[in-house]
Amino acid sequence: MIRLRDQVQTRVNELDTEIRHYDSKKQARTFTVDDKQEYDALIRERGEVSQRLAELERDERREIEAGKVRTPAPGTFANERRVGGFTVRDSSVYRPDNGTEVSFLRDLYNARRGDWGAADRLQRNNREMRALTTTATDGGEFAPPGHLVELYARHAKASRVFAEVLGPNVLPAGVSSINIPRVSSGTSVAVQAAQNTALSETDLVSAQLTSGIVTIGGKQVVSLQLLNQGGIPVDQVVFDDLSREHAKQIDTQLLTGTGAGGQLKGWIFTADTGPSEVIWTDAAPTQVTFLKKVAELLNKVATQRFLAPSWIVMHPRRWFWLMAGQDTTNRPLTPPVANGTVNSAAVSSVPVAEGSAGSIYGIPVFLDANVPTNRGAGTNEDSVLAGVGGDSLFWESPLRVEAFDATYADSAGVLLRVLNFSAAIPDRQATSLGLLTGTGLVTPTF
Repeated sequence: MIRLRDQVQTRVNELDTEIRHYDSKKQARTFTVDDKQEYDALIRERGEVSQRLAELERDERREIEAGKVRTPAPGTFANERRVGGFTVRDSSVYRPDNGTEVSFLRDLYNARRGDWGAADRLQRNNREMRALTTTATDGGEFAPPGHLVELYARHAKASRVFAEVLGPNVLPAGVSSINIPRVSSGTSVAVQAAQNTALSETDLVSAQLTSGIVTIGGKQVVSLQLLNQGGIPVDQVVFDDLSREHAKQIDTQLLTGTGAGGQLKGWIFTADTGPSEVIWTDAAPTQVTFLKKVAELLNKVATQRFLAPSWIVMHPRRWFWLMAGQDTTNRPLTPPVANGTVNSAAVSSVPVAEGSAGSIYGIPVFLDANVPTNRGAGTNEDSVLAGVGGDSLFWESPLRVEAFDATYADSAGVLLRVLNFSAAIPDRQATSLGLLTGTGLVTPTF
């Protein structure tokens, strides 16, 4: 609101300067008929803009008196819901049933060009969206309405399952890197050899883990005609595709980023050759052997971290292959949970392609299609991940949605941009990085 008020105040100042120019012409007796028309138009606009400025100042005072800007806790509103890791609410300004009458992306563009109505709608939408968590406004940008965020989470591209398993933290503003301490070598305690002799002493050794801030974003240039006159909901078409690709890329970075060249440090890259990696070499893998190797993986994490893994993540192809397995009497090795779990190492819930799929040895299993399937010498192996909740850290800033016409004006184009900033430290506890790899995970046959 402060930004909009400043924009309106700037326009008032501009109008006052132009009006004073014509007042000078009046005094110099050079005031023409054409000047009179322009002068009257300026006076009318000055009255309208002054009225709008007064309204904004009144609204601002009301907010200050109401306790400035509060952020309600999730669950405060009846129309609030969780979608793909975000808390979203519906907006009365930009509704999914308004077709192309009111467009969020079109208003982003027009507000920059002095359209006070567009700016006002964006500000009203922002006030309604304050219950958002990681999609709240940042640095004066505008929050996309709830139904567009919902499209962000649910359509055909692989979504950010692993990112949600890690549980994103809000990235602090104004930092160029994230640094956390880690104890790399601990103290010692031992039996005292004899009375009045020295106790055991070993100095604690600490280290620092660091993650740079990574920018993940994309853009799309659309014609001004499509944005302003198009008969399709360009918000849903463009924002949906850009933001779904953003979700896929941030998830991929958290899985396989190298930590170099502007990338995040990913789980698989960090866990390779690590203390909790299990390499499964098998020319004829079976579902029974697979379950044994998963047990070995869980054991490796638990006996080194001294905590049981709290989740397992795998590619959908590995889970459905496991579901196809049968015992010697043709009973499924992974029965539906509705059939009971007696003597079952793994159970499946409602069939899904992504997200929570069931459990193995009582540990929840999540399916993520971004888990790579081109690893190993034959570039045909996938991997299975297991970790302890809270041991690996991931931060991200709000998703920013912006529109620009600079450099595209000569072709009547508008650039739409989606981006955010993120950081990751997967190896805060290196022994938590459970990873099952090897030839036993080649492309499964059914």
